[in-house]
Amino acid sequence: MSAAPLDIARAFYRAMAAFDADALIALTHDDVEWVTVHRGTKRGHDALTGWVQRQSFGLAMHVRATRFFARGDVVVVQTRTELRYVDDPDELAETTHGAAVLTIRGERVARWQVTDELEPALEAAGLRIEDEVVPKRP
Repeated sequence: MSAAPLDIARAFYRAMAAFDADALIALTHDDVEWVTVHRGTKRGHDALTGWVQRQSFGLAMHVRATRFFARGDVVVVQTRTELRYVDDPDELAETTHGAAVLTIRGERVARWQVTDELEPALEAAGLRIEDEVVPKRP
């Protein structure tokens, strides 16, 4: 049974939250393209493992997925990012909100494009607010 793109996106963000480089690598293509807002485009697993390593000193980025939008092989994830001091994780340095477009191919993330706002991410993905995947209530 194959994993749905939404399930892969959720697993990707759980791995980010855990700073789990092995899981991020398992969930992405070898030549994954990572388009960032401020640092340009990066490729490959080295970019992801480098990001995980940088979370162990100075400020760590605690990224949490807050909403998902999906259609076909594209998932948009709205995020909340807390920058916390590694030496004192209870101290919050900054909170930002953003979004990302994940393109899934062959059950792995092929492209991950980060944006500062939800609307540009939805537009880049060809999705609309109506494509939100609302969690089922028990």
